[in-house]
Amino acid sequence: MAQQLSIQRLLREYDKLQKLNNNQFICEPNPNNIFEWHFVIYNLTDFFEGGYYHGILQMPPDYPLKPPTLKFITPSGRFEVGKPVCLSFTNFHPESWSSAQTIESMMISIISFMYTNENTTGGIISSPQEKQRQAFNSKKFNLQNEQFTKIFKKHFDKLKLSDNYQINHINTDNQNNLNANIIVEEESSITVKQFFIGGTIILLLIYMFLQSIVE
Repeated sequence: MAQQLSIQRLLREYDKLQKLNNNQFICEPNPNNIFEWHFVIYNLTDFFEGGYYHGILQMPPDYPLKPPTLKFITPSGRFEVGKPVCLSFTNFHPESWSSAQTIESMMISIISFMYTNENTTGGIISSPQEKQRQAFNSKKFNLQNEQFTKIFKKHFDKLKLSDNYQINHINTDNQNNLNANIIVEEESSITVKQFFIGGTIILLLIYMFLQSIVE
């Protein structure tokens, strides 16, 4: 009964999120598990500009009576990857949890925390350059993640992402591998040539030495 009430609550929240006029995060439940909510944070500013940050809110079966767990999938320079993150609304602080919290309010809290330098379990303090580097790499990282593309593909237009990016990246990698093989083959060919040339010179020197002895 409690689980059924939780599902109904999550469905209501999903309906509200679909109607939300928001341009900084998108949330989608796992098609096979409504208690596993995937989110992507994007369109941020400062050192996170251009970044796409994929994470998971794992809801307990008796949500909203108990808080969720939070972890990030995409490296950001702000949170450890795959590790539970301690924020005020997560399972680290059941004493401060309120059933009035929603997925929307949690997402707003996550984004606000990203801009701070406050330390916490699962958090990272990194340089602006590192955050910028991770933001630049995040698109490529996420598009190589099958789970990300499966869940968020229907939002690619809004996210300004494209399957062509992934295809072009794969083709580029294949071309790079081909070029690397050509270079290796050329280097191997040069080595063989050098071997034969060197061997010929040595034989010629030996022959000239023997000739001088005979004379």
